[in-house]
Amino acid sequence: MKIHKFPVLVWRDVADFYTASLVDTEGAVEILVPVVSYARTSRDAVSQIKQYINWHYGKNPWAEAPTVTSSKMVSYKVKVRPEFQLNGRVFPYERNLTLNVTVVDCTHSNGMKSAAIPRMGIEFFYTQGQLRDLVRHYVQRRVSGQPPKVVSRFLPPEEIFLETVTAKSPRDSKPTEQTACVASLARVAEPMGTKTFKSRFSRPFGRDHSVVELVKRLSGQGSNVLLVGERGSGKTSVLLEAIRKVERQDKSTERTHSRRFWQTRGARIIAGMRYLGEWEERLEQVIEEVSDIQGVLCFESLQEILQTGGRGPEDSIAAFLLPYVERGELLLIAEATPEELDRCRRLLPEFVDLFAIMPLPEFTTPEAHAVLAEVLNQLNKKHRVEADPAIVGECYRLHKRFMPYQSFPGRASSFLFQLFEKLSKQGVVPTRHDVVDKFSSESGLPANLLRDEEPFPASEILEFFSSRVIGQEQA
Repeated sequence: MKIHKFPVLVWRDVADFYTASLVDTEGAVEILVPVVSYARTSRDAVSQIKQYINWHYGKNPWAEAPTVTSSKMVSYKVKVRPEFQLNGRVFPYERNLTLNVTVVDCTHSNGMKSAAIPRMGIEFFYTQGQLRDLVRHYVQRRVSGQPPKVVSRFLPPEEIFLETVTAKSPRDSKPTEQTACVASLARVAEPMGTKTFKSRFSRPFGRDHSVVELVKRLSGQGSNVLLVGERGSGKTSVLLEAIRKVERQDKSTERTHSRRFWQTRGARIIAGMRYLGEWEERLEQVIEEVSDIQGVLCFESLQEILQTGGRGPEDSIAAFLLPYVERGELLLIAEATPEELDRCRRLLPEFVDLFAIMPLPEFTTPEAHAVLAEVLNQLNKKHRVEADPAIVGECYRLHKRFMPYQSFPGRASSFLFQLFEKLSKQGVVPTRHDVVDKFSSESGLPANLLRDEEPFPASEILEFFSSRVIGQEQA
């Protein structure tokens, strides 16, 4: 039997009720939604959190243990400026407001540092010396574009304090999980299996076949994989879903570390390196730590690592990684568009040849409709509304006709997310007319041109061109 400890932030509101929020930046218990309780007393609120954690480990005996070894509560003052938005116009508040932000600062057994601001739903990992600046950055981004009424929710509560709850797990955690040190890796990369990382991306709707194929490639000894698809086609979402399935399989094996997949960029690897050989030394340490945890290094862009690190591809980051990958000492996953893949083959063909290329095919029209229908279903559940199903067809028609070079489903899905977020604040259920209005405001095209059901009178067309074209009456 293993005892786990979790930090819990508790605060009292003006109505003398208590809210308790579990601080779980690594996602050991929290999966997709925060674990929060609300009660008349602080004791009851914390007790509810503890009951949930015990239930979680009872239902999932092989769930991973938390790695937080210590936590403390710190406060920072952040200046923000609320603003009103009306008819597409922005009216900023007359002066800045200073928010006293409470942060839970956590230290993990693997050397990583993380921070959480539960009252704002903010969680992130950081390195030494970055906390103050990152708190300011994320808080200002969280309240950006919000009216004073919304910002007022983040004013300091009547009382706030940090508690610790304990929970029992039916199994002991693996010792290597606690002792594996990935300090150098954590400075330049992020673990892709964490709840914080996954929350940035939506599920890969309509990509089940691609996910299954990628899981097969990553299971067992694994192989170097290059995901190829247009921007917005869902490459990272497919990778995250495959990682979730692979890491779930790993929990029943003897893997040495539950966070095996780490994403980085070439710019992060060379950041702060001023002298000859510095970034190479850092990368050697990263490779060693990835190897120790039987991990996989994931790059956002294959082309970037071929163009970063030196004056050309022959002394780039990719060229440095080449011998390690050839000897099987390092596994890589990278992403690229078809155009980038062609360019990379010209720059360093021997490096590209080390990857198994996995293309993401374009969606057919029925598949695209099914994907948007699933997105709409998720948004209906999230916002507790029942939007008009005609939204799906209208959204697809507009993007396919007027934005044919934008990849699907990224642009269209993002469009629907933004539409629901905007109208939900106004208490309005979205309709197909709202889709047209939003598309019109973003594209600059008149709404009457976008609505096929509204015929455009020939007399108006004639009048429009006659007033602007001189001497071409017959044309």
